[in-house]
Amino acid sequence: MHPQVKVFEAQTDSFWGVMNSHNTTAGFRVPEYQRMYNWKPEQQIKRLLEDCLNGFFYFSRSGDDKVDKYTFLATIILVPEKSKDSSSFGGTSLSIVDGQQRLTTLMLTCCALIQELRSLFCRTDLKDLNQMTVQWIKEEVEHVCDELFSCVISQVPIRGQIFRFPRIVRAEKDYRAATKKDSDYRSVVARFQMDFSEFYMGTALVSSGKKDAEAEEELFFQNYEYIKEQIRGISEDAGKSNSKRDIEYEQIPQKSFEQKPLRHLFKRINAIQGQDPNRVLSDIAKNSKSSGLIRLLLFSHYLMDRVILTRVETPDEASAFDVFDALNTTGEPLTAIETFKPLVIRFEEEEVSRYQGSDSEISFNKIEEYLKRYPEKQQTTTRDLLVTFALYLEGHKLSRDLTSQRAYLRNIYKGSSKERRKIVESLAHVAEFRKNHWNSDSIPNLTTTQGNEILKLCLKTISDMNTSMTLPVLTRYWVEFKHKDSLKFIESVKAVTAFLVLRRSVTGGTSGIDADFREIVKRDSWNRDDVSICIYYSQPDPNNPHKKYSVHDHSKSLPLPDPADLKTKLREMLERLDVQDKCTWVEKAAKQGLAKHSIALCRFLLFAASHHAEADQKTLGLLTRENVIPSDINNFLSFENWCDTKYATIEHIAPQSQKGTNWDKTIYQNQYIRDTIGNLTLLPKKENSMISDSSWEKKKLFYAALSSNSRKQREDFLSEAKKGGFRPSKISEDLIRSQVRLYMLSPLSEVREWDESFIRSRTKNILELVWDEIAPWLSY
Repeated sequence: MHPQVKVFEAQTDSFWGVMNSHNTTAGFRVPEYQRMYNWKPEQQIKRLLEDCLNGFFYFSRSGDDKVDKYTFLATIILVPEKSKDSSSFGGTSLSIVDGQQRLTTLMLTCCALIQELRSLFCRTDLKDLNQMTVQWIKEEVEHVCDELFSCVISQVPIRGQIFRFPRIVRAEKDYRAATKKDSDYRSVVARFQMDFSEFYMGTALVSSGKKDAEAEEELFFQNYEYIKEQIRGISEDAGKSNSKRDIEYEQIPQKSFEQKPLRHLFKRINAIQGQDPNRVLSDIAKNSKSSGLIRLLLFSHYLMDRVILTRVETPDEASAFDVFDALNTTGEPLTAIETFKPLVIRFEEEEVSRYQGSDSEISFNKIEEYLKRYPEKQQTTTRDLLVTFALYLEGHKLSRDLTSQRAYLRNIYKGSSKERRKIVESLAHVAEFRKNHWNSDSIPNLTTTQGNEILKLCLKTISDMNTSMTLPVLTRYWVEFKHKDSLKFIESVKAVTAFLVLRRSVTGGTSGIDADFREIVKRDSWNRDDVSICIYYSQPDPNNPHKKYSVHDHSKSLPLPDPADLKTKLREMLERLDVQDKCTWVEKAAKQGLAKHSIALCRFLLFAASHHAEADQKTLGLLTRENVIPSDINNFLSFENWCDTKYATIEHIAPQSQKGTNWDKTIYQNQYIRDTIGNLTLLPKKENSMISDSSWEKKKLFYAALSSNSRKQREDFLSEAKKGGFRPSKISEDLIRSQVRLYMLSPLSEVREWDESFIRSRTKNILELVWDEIAPWLSY
């Protein structure tokens, strides 16, 4: 026989049973990593209430003897925990791994039912009912309100006194204790429950939120008002509703009140002294004035007894997350960082008694600030962040699989206090770098002492080329030099950019480039703040296949290589591709159809070649820097130009397809020629679309018009174009007249014949100018 395996406790339970579990002492604790209560009224709350109310209606129609109808909502996953307040408040603390949104909504529904039941009982005219019936209704209302209240507040006897605590609290904001003096409730959900407790005991009004409330609190009370409005609609007869009823369900008519299924919901019906229960039911079934109150009573009982949840309790959070992933088919699983956070919090609370204000909290705030930028892409953003982090930390290529990433974070979070805090700090460094230096919206705001424009240009180029493997390397240099020497950081960024451009120009694609950057990351570990931590991924131990991760305090590790050493390493990698110098690089890059591989790469090459260059008067159509004085007009290697729409798109001068035009046929005999850098230029998007498949004669006039520096010249070119049979539309003419001067096009208008020979010459010219400009970034 196979041995029985029992990993967790699972059982179906009524909503009341879940809330009053563990001998009524259950206190539910929302972990720090869980999102705030943010269900939307018109979506999740509406669906939950509709499920419950439709189940209530079908239960009433289930037949005299069939009372086994329930509404099954979902699974609640809990972890019994030894939190600091568990012993002091006398209850059982249960961490909610999954289900806090649902439990909170049901708790608020209980509060709304209590408020409406009490109010409705006071304003309902019961004088036509038998006195015994009125007494029964009164007891039933009191009983159901007490039961509903027990789902909101737990009452535990301590030292002869009754101590009350909210059923649901948030871990980072609330502290439960046996006395009011020692308790601390700062979350909106806990404060609401405690305020409601005062209201229920008759000592205060229930809170309705503040006018200047924060977004979380405002949403919380908006949801509660929505729930109250829907609950109010239950008591109103069909077709006579004054409430803002939003949910769709069938209302139970009063004549159904004496039917057997609904009779099972009343708790006090058989406790009436000297009165036949059947006569009581007949009495209420005939009285229209009390129908709303009775319907609300019935639904309250149905909610507590026949709304069913599957309650799963696991011994630890790791098991809970595994169960969650296995069961969850419709919701969004918690990210690896969201499940990592409780480990960090637990460590800090055990180490220094408080997570709040710790170095780890400061680091986690930076991590979460980055992740909040992508609310709709939490999983993808987290996976990308952790892949970069593992490379940054140890040169290990981490899987994007959620389970693997969770396990990775759990396993590396070991060692001394200093090492653990360094792990979280390092993750924050990576998040901060991605936020500020990889995000297109953030790069424009970067400020450094010197070299700001070239830094932003390089970072944007790397980002646009989507080479995320550079991030671990660049993050290391940013961490090392951001406070000491920002120029060394800029030097490192320029070196990586130059390597990336030169390498991609000779290989075209990205094959092998990830391995190059992993090699750079693995080359050395590094020292910071007189503490050196080298954490690495070790191969599985054949004697212990479960042991995969190792954490070491590597006190003798080498410092991060100086930018000069980095450049040496990058040059060595280019040498492996037989790039020894300018000649070998130009020869190899000239044979690549780069337009097929990377638009960003082609744009950078054209910008770098045009930078501080002018039209060569000796060889028309080419560029030169000989005797050229740098100026603003030829300052192409700038972040401003890179982002300017006037040079946004790649234009094939000789079209990609010949299409029966008079273009030189030799251009189309060699497949790669038309895609080489020598056949490309940059244009605004509309102008590119307008001219894309025109003949060379038309394009030449077009380029001349857009690169001219006076309105008269543009009009002359337009007139000449019309004489040559090129009749642009009015929209095209307007574009030509209004477009700013496109200085990069100036040399092109001088070319007589656009053929294969000239494309080869221009390709060589562009590449040589590129090398001259960026090879010094690698100390060539």
